[in-house]
Amino acid sequence: MKFAGWFNDVEGVILGRSAAKDSTNENNLSYVEVITNFFKELNLPLIFDADIGHQQPNLTILNGSLAEVSVDKEGKGHFVTHLV
Repeated sequence: MKFAGWFNDVEGVILGRSAAKDSTNENNLSYVEVITNFFKELNLPLIFDADIGHQQPNLTILNGSLAEVSVDKEGKGHFVTHLV
């Protein structure tokens, strides 16, 4: 996706909670370290563990809708309001 230009016009990324378990890899990096390193390389702001995705609470966000998101010091996002 990176090499195909999918992130060229992106201003930031919000990822929901992941059900993926951290697995051992050759660099001993956690899921959060991998995604943080990837988006840091792209110089994009990243919010992770937001209230969307496959883990509770998992709010439904309509494509194109507006939302206000707060972020804690660890980068975890919390939807404050969801505007349609």
